Amino acid sequence: IICFFVMSMKISAYHTYLLVSITVHSLLITDHPYNKHIKSQKTKNMKILVLNCGSSSIKYQLLEMEPQPELLAKGLVERVGLEMGEFTHKPVGKEKCYVQTPIPTHEEGIKLVLNMLTDPEHGVIKSLDEIGAVGHRVAHGGEYFKKSCVIGDKEREEIAKLCALAPLHNPASLTG
Repeated sequence: IICFFVMSMKISAYHTYLLVSITVHSLLITDHPYNKHIKSQKTKNMKILVLNCGSSSIKYQLLEMEPQPELLAKGLVERVGLEMGEFTHKPVGKEKCYVQTPIPTHEEGIKLVLNMLTDPEHGVIKSLDEIGAVGHRVAHGGEYFKKSCVIGDKEREEIAKLCALAPLHNPASLTG
């Protein structure tokens, strides 16, 4: 799975997810240097998981990109780090699933999301291998990030340096 960084913009949540997924997809189908990280997946049945991690939440959407962007599922993990967390998963064409459970960390929240996406009853994919890329919205990129990019060790270090600019979101993005 490949993670991309997309700078924050003042647009609706729907448009944020769509913009992130289209940006990731565009990078994957061009002769961009990032494509060296991709083996044979390309765009055939390309599914992109878009994440937006806040200080105590994780919002997500899973989109099928071909032939045009189509929402498969979306959801919200809330109250991360508090005594009792909440998880709402909305798969398209299936019943919404709501769970109250302790969610001590963003890592645990991401595990809940991934498990639900592949759940036999509520899931929309059979395997995580079906996810071709992850678009990760990070709240603040400072002067270092001018455009979307693959997240590696160097980029993680730069995002960590920028935590003071977005103290409620960038730390969560690093762990999410």
